[in-house]
Amino acid sequence: MTSPKISHSSLFPAPITEEIVFRACVIAVYHMSGASTKRMIFLGPLSFGLAHAHHAWDTFNRYGRTASAAKRAIFMSLFQLSYTTLFGFHSSYLFVRTGSIYPPISAHIFCNIMGVPELMWELRTYAHRKTGQSSPTICVVFAPRVWAY
Repeated sequence: MTSPKISHSSLFPAPITEEIVFRACVIAVYHMSGASTKRMIFLGPLSFGLAHAHHAWDTFNRYGRTASAAKRAIFMSLFQLSYTTLFGFHSSYLFVRTGSIYPPISAHIFCNIMGVPELMWELRTYAHRKTGQSSPTICVVFAPRVWAY
């Protein structure tokens, strides 16, 4: 479900334009320069991640322009940089693998609708379902196998 604070522009127009710019345009430039597939998949998303760094300024202003607001802004921006870059790897892979912009757009819209999982809430709510393996462990073990497919 979408959060009430997610705007409609982040559900459709933003993912479409971001994917056109960062997949169709940036990867096309890498391709025309003769870059390898790995370079296109792993370097292109860094620009996508860095394009979201402007949120640090918004966070800094929203929390009072203090030292603690600066720390929060830096932490949140680094976190956002990491997950947007990881998502960029996935979207770039989809684009390079399929040769179409539609799979990355669909994945981007889906991810914006779902949002970032609130792991602490999940752990508190479903504490009785712990199996001894954490989600990060599962991701580290299974993600490379899925990626290799």
